Amino acid sequence: MDTKKSNNIGYVGRFAPTPTGALHLGSVVTAVASYIRAKQNKGKWLLRIDDLDKKRERNGSRDLILRGISSLGLEWDGLSSQGDNLVDYRQSMNFLAEKGLTYNCACSRKKLPKGPYLGTCREKKLSPDENRSIRVKTPDTTISFCDSVFGKIQGNVFSEMGDFVIKPRDEVAAYQLAVVIDDAKSEITEVVRGADLLRSTLMQLCLYRTLQLTPPLFMHIPVVRDSRNIKLSKRSGAKPVDINDSQSALKFALDYLGFELPSHLEKASCRELLVWAIQSPETSFLKTVQSRFSTEVKNVFSSL
Repeated sequence: MDTKKSNNIGYVGRFAPTPTGALHLGSVVTAVASYIRAKQNKGKWLLRIDDLDKKRERNGSRDLILRGISSLGLEWDGLSSQGDNLVDYRQSMNFLAEKGLTYNCACSRKKLPKGPYLGTCREKKLSPDENRSIRVKTPDTTISFCDSVFGKIQGNVFSEMGDFVIKPRDEVAAYQLAVVIDDAKSEITEVVRGADLLRSTLMQLCLYRTLQLTPPLFMHIPVVRDSRNIKLSKRSGAKPVDINDSQSALKFALDYLGFELPSHLEKASCRELLVWAIQSPETSFLKTVQSRFSTEVKNVFSSL
């Protein structure tokens, strides 16, 4: 692949929401964490709309997301969407195919048993077809990385997930491939996102290696859960953030991330709150997240 990081590039972070609804408190926490992390490192913060899944996209969601982010006082240094990168996805798949690292698969996702994909179609040499997906051949090796919050994470993608899909039969590209290409093209130096994507990170690192791309660093934030201990998400019906009361949402995010708000900032604007948080010690931010979620940090290994 030709996607290379520039020499002497500074910190570049990003927030990549899907246009399936307005921001909720869980997505606000991720946005705020990634923004503060970027600005504490005197870097850029990019906004990307992850819009590959057209079936789930809801009309007006992009505008709601942009308005929500602006109401929080978060200022992006660049705006893009996955729709801008369709040619790059195809080039990456061609690169892998030329090296014999992918194959066409006729297996139905609904009929597959749970667990790693056992390579049913790996040696069949099936021709391309609109009813066939494309899978990448995963190596039987351990992949590891050091997460800023969770520490060392490792796993064997081949034995735990098997050959995974990089192009579903009815989509341009799968999330795992698209996000690697997106982040490499934008020269992202650190990805800050929810801990529910730790398993995905291992698959993405597998693709970084296969595509001969340099991966970013990673920081996974423990996910926000409701009173039922269910992760807040648009699919679970999480309540949208009121953009007319963005201070409350921002204060929630800062408290969740371990920032102790001084009394004189109780009525501060969102911009004032962000400036204060950015000026707080970076190491304090990390240590507080690690200590506050020590139980989840320990339990995450049982889910990998």
